[in-house]
Amino acid sequence: MKESTTWPKATREHPCPKCGKANRCLIAPDGGAGICWRSGTKEVWRDNASGNGNGNGFDNGYVGAAHRPKPKPKAGGTIKAFITAQAAIDTAGRMIGGTFVAGWTYCDAGGLEVLRVVRFALADGEKEYRPIHPAKDGWRIGDPSGLLPIYRLNEVTAAGTVWVTEGEKAADAAHKIGLMATTSAHGAGSAEKSDWTPLAGRQVCILPDHDEQGRKYANDVARLLVKLSPRRTVRDRQRNPTGRHWQAGRCASFPTTMSKAASTPMTWRGCW
Repeated sequence: MKESTTWPKATREHPCPKCGKANRCLIAPDGGAGICWRSGTKEVWRDNASGNGNGNGFDNGYVGAAHRPKPKPKAGGTIKAFITAQAAIDTAGRMIGGTFVAGWTYCDAGGLEVLRVVRFALADGEKEYRPIHPAKDGWRIGDPSGLLPIYRLNEVTAAGTVWVTEGEKAADAAHKIGLMATTSAHGAGSAEKSDWTPLAGRQVCILPDHDEQGRKYANDVARLLVKLSPRRTVRDRQRNPTGRHWQAGRCASFPTTMSKAASTPMTWRGCW
C-alpha cells in the first residue's frame, strides 16, 4: 500500500497548499507532500522546504485527523469503569459535590450483588442518590441493564407475608423487628424499574409513607403485583395505628408502631 493512501484529507483549517481547497486533496502529516485532486493528476507533489512528506520532516502545524493524538479526558469526566466499588463511590461523590452517608446493596436471589444505591449529603443540606454496579471490567456508575432486583431479594423466603416499604431505611427497620421486608430502588416514582416477579402468588402488605407520594407508590406497586401470575390480592396500610408517619427517619417509635401494624387487622384492597 502506498504511503499516500493513508494521508488525511485536507480540511478548512488546513487546506491543500496547492489549490487552497478542502476535501478530496490528500496531505502528508508534515504538510510537505500531497496529492492535489484539482490538479488533474494523481502525482505526489513534494515541498522539501517544508518537509519530506513522510511525517518525519519539518512540521508546519498540520496534522490530519488520522494522525492526531487522542484528546485527553476532560477534568471531572466520568471514567467508564473503576477497579473497586469505593473508587466508583468516591467519583460519584465528586461529580455532585457530595459526602458519602450510606449505601444499600441489592442482590439477586442467590446473594450476588447486582446494584448498590449510595446516598450523599450535599453542602446545601439536600441529599442525592447515585447507583453503582459491578461489571465485567470493574465497577460502573449507573444502573445495570434490565429490571432491577427488589431489595433484600435473597432474604425473601418461600413462605410468609412480604412487607413492601417505601425506601431502604424503612425496609431495614422492618427487618430488625422480624418482618420479611423489601422495597424497590430509586424512590417512590420508580416502582416499575424493578422486577416484582419473585412476589408472584405471595401475600404482600404495602407500607408506604403517609403522604401523596406514598399513596402513589402503593398504587404503583399494587398494580404491578396483581398483574403477576399466580394473582393474589394485595394489602395496603397507608397509616400506622398511632396515625404517625411511617418513614423511619421521621418517626422515633417506628419499630414499635410497625410491630403493632404487623399484628393488627388491615383492610383488603381489591385487585385491579
